[in-house]
Amino acid sequence: MEIISERIRKLRKDLGISQEKIGKMLGAKQASINSYEHSKSAIPTKVLLWYAEFLEVISVFFKRLKLNKFLFDEAREMLKFFY
Repeated sequence: MEIISERIRKLRKDLGISQEKIGKMLGAKQASINSYEHSKSAIPTKVLLWYAEFLEVISVFFKRLKLNKFLFDEAREMLKFFY
């Protein structure tokens, strides 16, 4: 369980989201999030499923953002031929 705890802590930090904010999104207390991230409490299945869904949404968002930037850059390059 320590590996999962470490990973959710790292992902949260990488995204720049506080434990308090995650707790509010989950309907949990900041202290609960802290105990999950430090392997002091077992992470409930519903919390793990929420993290998986939340992180997938974030991942899709950034993939789309990257794709949109790529398409925008390509379109801008193509316009150079006309102007």
